[in-house]
Amino acid sequence: MIGRENKQELPGGKEEFKRKRIGVLMGGKSAEREVSLMTGKAILQALRELGYNAHPIEGDEYLARRLAEEKIEVAFIGLHGRLGEDGAVQGLLEMMRIPYTGSGVLASAVAMNKIISRKIFVLNDLPVPKYIVLNKGEEEFDPSKLPFPLPIMIKPSQEGSSVGVTLVTNESQIPQALERAFGYDQEILVEEYIKGREIEVGILDDTPLGAIEIVPKVQFYSYEAISSRRLYRRGIITGL
Repeated sequence: MIGRENKQELPGGKEEFKRKRIGVLMGGKSAEREVSLMTGKAILQALRELGYNAHPIEGDEYLARRLAEEKIEVAFIGLHGRLGEDGAVQGLLEMMRIPYTGSGVLASAVAMNKIISRKIFVLNDLPVPKYIVLNKGEEEFDPSKLPFPLPIMIKPSQEGSSVGVTLVTNESQIPQALERAFGYDQEILVEEYIKGREIEVGILDDTPLGAIEIVPKVQFYSYEAISSRRLYRRGIITGL
């Protein structure tokens, strides 16, 4: 459960956690604030029903002060997107010596950056879609020089949950898709579109908890679909 850079377990296991003040970090300043609030409320309810001393903590620029004032001893991170999943809040918690859930600073930062993580995948001989990287302020992008055909995906480098992502099926969509992605990041990814299945697998203590397939009712599992249950359905996968 504890995601410190040097992983540590609290002595006494679950019962020890029940004697700690747990802060559920939610909200924050990212584009995924509303989804984070829903996540945080669900975590808070579950922890309290299980007998944990859990408290909601707004994850904005006053987070350090709130953690100190509330005397939080363990942080359950329910933040989404930038500052919550990219190593920023993890670094703050490391500085404050507060154990937290999830990955540590380095793993969070690398995983959140699609370009850096992709380079690591390539170095380890993992297959990835063909892609190019564009930087804001460079010369205007010429679609005719794209090294792979449409359809393509255009996405910010460091956003989560499909924020700022566009599936481009027509060349006329490219300028708007670029503008949208650059609205979130200075560096963006343009990659070939590979149609596939969206399957999520929860893992707890290195044990898989089962697989769930997400079937969007729109073109792809966009942020709009993620934040609205009307736009996708879920099904349990067996036999994987």
